[in-house]
Amino acid sequence: MRKDTQEELKKSINNMTRIIPAILEKNLRGVVSKLKKVKPYFNLVQIDIVDGVYVANTTFPYKEPGVMGEDFDIKEITEFGIDFEIDGMTTEHVSAARFWKNKGAKKYILHTAASLTYIEDIKNIKSMGMNVSIALLPNDTIETVDKTIDLIIGVQCMGIDQVGVQGRPFDKRVLELVSNIKHKYPTLEVNVDGSVNKDTLESLVKAGTDTFSIGSALLSGDIEENKRELENIIQSKDYNLL
Repeated sequence: MRKDTQEELKKSINNMTRIIPAILEKNLRGVVSKLKKVKPYFNLVQIDIVDGVYVANTTFPYKEPGVMGEDFDIKEITEFGIDFEIDGMTTEHVSAARFWKNKGAKKYILHTAASLTYIEDIKNIKSMGMNVSIALLPNDTIETVDKTIDLIIGVQCMGIDQVGVQGRPFDKRVLELVSNIKHKYPTLEVNVDGSVNKDTLESLVKAGTDTFSIGSALLSGDIEENKRELENIIQSKDYNLL
């Protein structure tokens, strides 16, 4: 990579929102509670939705596997003035994306393992005017990125092998996946979600991770102190962008 390109990329990375609160809750009340907590410190959150079909867990806004609950007033979420993106752990990506597009979400994160037609799903979601990133499991390969590179704005690499729950152990295979993606596509934003905490951050930064979706390690306890400690780890570790 040319020196000027590398410097431009470093500047872009430094200006990013590096930490994104990941909110995974059973009901709207839980989502609103987390939004109240993060409002003083963040202007972007990731809302995790789990349909109970892709994985055996159900979160807001699903009331049972594959079935969304009654509609809700989006003002209960937007009143905090925080932008939100959707992490779609569902087998029905297009309908889920359409639902959240109408609620104001600007980006949809599509788990490719949940759909046999993920390329067509991405095209359909983009046609709605939404940005799309793909989510990969630790054992996935860069081939999925190759197939979708002209359609996506980023990749979310899962740091755990079982999605839809928080607190799962870290899967070190994600480090190689991140490194491979950044080597081939250095300007593509790579996020890691799942088991991102004080113990795993250093290795994730060194692998080239740009942004970090963080749940329990950020939202449990004192958010301001957690944010400070996590940001200190990120900022203290330089990494090679080549």
